[in-house]
Amino acid sequence: MVQTNVMLSPKVASGCAPVEPTVRKRTDGSSAIGPWFPQNNSHLYHELAHRIYGRMTEAEPRIIDLQPSTLEGNAVHLIPIERGHWEPLWEVARDSAAEIFRWIPYPMASLEDFQRWADKALAEQKRGESLVFVTVDRRSGKLIGSTRFMNIDRANRRAEIGSTWIAPAWQRTAINTEAKYLMLRHAFEQWGCIRVELKTDALNQKSRAAILRIGAREEGTLRKHLVTHTGRIRDTVYFSILDSEWPQVKHGLELRLNRS
Repeated sequence: MVQTNVMLSPKVASGCAPVEPTVRKRTDGSSAIGPWFPQNNSHLYHELAHRIYGRMTEAEPRIIDLQPSTLEGNAVHLIPIERGHWEPLWEVARDSAAEIFRWIPYPMASLEDFQRWADKALAEQKRGESLVFVTVDRRSGKLIGSTRFMNIDRANRRAEIGSTWIAPAWQRTAINTEAKYLMLRHAFEQWGCIRVELKTDALNQKSRAAILRIGAREEGTLRKHLVTHTGRIRDTVYFSILDSEWPQVKHGLELRLNRS
């Protein structure tokens, strides 16, 4: 039986050393660059191709698993929301609710608002639309805010981090930075996301600056994007981090956390 050369593109996985091509002679006397493998043994072919070149195609996408889980850091724990959480969250936010939720497009000004918020969050989570966390200060064990994965698009391997708030006493600490780090790491390294989005009210300069400090890139503004509960028409600024940018963003966040 005549063996034929199967040419492989010398594509290498990131981090793998390239293989120098070699000239091989086909049985008909012509030359071919690169190693050759017998076509009649597909298992051997793919195994050797993987060992020589690394992955020949993009990594298989992982399934975004929305089972509630805890993300643990040094300063903060992100725990899955439960129905009983809304009361202690209201207690920590009530004295500063107007400040905390100034830029939130839905009302968060009463105990009843918090209960509706928690019910809606649990319903979205049950439908697979979001994964909602309660932010816990590790030192005190106190519930101090909330954040979530939302607008999750499994087919296109992207998710948004949003609906984030933290009680004033824990703002301008390592809490938010570490929470974002834990969520970004989970999205890119556990779920295999290729894109994570963040957005904020165009008038919220504090939030815009904080998102940029994380390492996200501003993409643009959706004009007249939302009608808030006060009737104001909001422009929304979108930001993103891509999987190709994550290693650099991760390094920057780790440097910041090590200094804090």
